[in-house]
Amino acid sequence: MMEGSAPPGSVAWLNRVGSTKMHIRCAASRKDGEEVSTPISDEADPLRALFGVPTRALWDARAFALSHGPIERFPAWMRSGPLENVRALSSEYKGALEVAQGRTSAPVPGQEFVGRGGQVRVQGPRADALLQLGLTVFFVDITTAVPESAAFLRDLEAALGVPRCSSAGVFANAPGSGLPWHHDSHDQLLIQLSGKKTFAYVAERSVEFPGLPFSPSSVVHPDFAAVYAEGFVDSVEAIERLGPITVTLEPGSCLFLPAGTFHRTVDQPEAALSLAIAVRPPSRLDLVLTALRHGALASPHFRASAYGHFPASNEDGAPGDEPAFSADELAFLTRNLARITRHELKGAWLARERARDGIGSDDGERRHRFTRYLRVPSTELDWEPIRGELVTCVVRPVEAALPSRLGFAAVARPIVDHVLASTRAFSARDVCERFQEFEEDEVFDLLDQLVRVRLLCPVPFAGFGDT
Repeated sequence: MMEGSAPPGSVAWLNRVGSTKMHIRCAASRKDGEEVSTPISDEADPLRALFGVPTRALWDARAFALSHGPIERFPAWMRSGPLENVRALSSEYKGALEVAQGRTSAPVPGQEFVGRGGQVRVQGPRADALLQLGLTVFFVDITTAVPESAAFLRDLEAALGVPRCSSAGVFANAPGSGLPWHHDSHDQLLIQLSGKKTFAYVAERSVEFPGLPFSPSSVVHPDFAAVYAEGFVDSVEAIERLGPITVTLEPGSCLFLPAGTFHRTVDQPEAALSLAIAVRPPSRLDLVLTALRHGALASPHFRASAYGHFPASNEDGAPGDEPAFSADELAFLTRNLARITRHELKGAWLARERARDGIGSDDGERRHRFTRYLRVPSTELDWEPIRGELVTCVVRPVEAALPSRLGFAAVARPIVDHVLASTRAFSARDVCERFQEFEEDEVFDLLDQLVRVRLLCPVPFAGFGDT
């Protein structure tokens, strides 16, 4: 486990373990929940130079967009190092690989389109060996092999206004390979790095914001019935009748593909390398359900087991027709949801993502100021001897294979001791009232570090209580 690292804006008394220099930065005190928002500049917008429009305008238009130009307009990291050619990427890349059958390979009946996006996860072989078999190879996550790509993703997310929602992978196509007709669940960019690529798409979308991938020959997604109940395209022939448009991508070409756009990349004329940027922000439904779950879990009424809530059918087979929820229940939930602020909603989502992604996850931006915090009882902590003005603690969450080491100024240890003795949720302001010698901004920094090493878990907002 890596040492806990201080986020941008850390103040003097909280710094990274092992550092011998105090990082001094004066931060103005802000009210609990207050955020600073700075519009992204043209220089920082990662796509304006590629498409000629701001990133958010490209996304809001919800239309296929294609831009050609010299490859030199791409950032240097897209044209050198591991992304210079497939051999260099195969040598440097140590992450997961997925493959798809090419048109030159006879598909197994019923398996023409399997796995996420028509791809199947593989382990062991090198990518260049798979390409020699005539396959499409997908390098799932290149951020470790190409660290500069992570900064590009963060800039893209800043332009879109959603943290940690994008990923970068690379498609390597052998001649004749590709993917059959399908649409993806998410918006994406395809940036051509080498070789020519034949790309076909259908401008007409049968559903907006599908939230699921689909192909007529794919395994049905669990949400398929809800999204496509009003009709769907049921065959490759039906897709072809919609009037596909074919374009040729060359090094320097890039395109924006909205979610739900049917496309295919089969029968590539030559070996090609394409950078794929997938953007998967939460939907509005995701945010509502996350907030609803967090708030309603404070209510014994909604935590109660649903005994008797699945009525038996009548003798004539007719199901029970009484309302599933009372008017009072719905009014209670609606009233409480209406009180949730956007800051609290963001906190609920970030707390969920941190819990899902595991220890040390990072939302990619300045720390979020959660409303309250709660101690994780199973996490153990041991103190090391004080060295000068610094103290180090070794944190052992039960779900971590290795412990974390966190260092900060020794004068702040009483705050951690106070946290360890707490069994109720508390706010940063509660801590400041008890330890008035510390600035609120300093306390938020410390609490954020304790969340990252799983000594604390965030509480996004107060629960709804009981009905």
